[in-house]
Amino acid sequence: MYINDIFQLNILLLSVGFGFLLAVIYDLPSFVFNRLNDRNKNPFVKDLLYCFISTFLIFIYLLAINFGRIRVFIIIGITIGYACWIVLLRKAAAKALRKIATFLNAMYKSTAYTVSLPIRPVIAVGSKFRIKINAFFAKKVKNLKNIFKTHLKKK
Repeated sequence: MYINDIFQLNILLLSVGFGFLLAVIYDLPSFVFNRLNDRNKNPFVKDLLYCFISTFLIFIYLLAINFGRIRVFIIIGITIGYACWIVLLRKAAAKALRKIATFLNAMYKSTAYTVSLPIRPVIAVGSKFRIKINAFFAKKVKNLKNIFKTHLKKK
């Protein structure tokens, strides 16, 4: 089958976009997990999982775009797309995601405060009763301990 130059250029540009997408798939979950946990506990598992997922996606991509044939310019296009993400947009995307996370955190706090405002008096009354109930049971438990201590002592 003959492939013309326009078709090859189209596949190359799609490969650049696909490499860009693979880089985003690698960076975004790691940013989220690093935001949730301060340290990355096991990067080996994450990297291995990414390798399996990206290999599967590249295989499906090659089947869909080029009928399963591997061509060098497709691999070069994927590499160029990955490099474009790392060089051009990785830091800007991390900044944007930090700002989005800060905004969502502020929205969550303000929403939680507004929702809990009508419930606060009920919680305050409940906590007063809880303190009294805890004090009552603490006395009962202390009395039971004293009773058991006197029965367990040798006469």
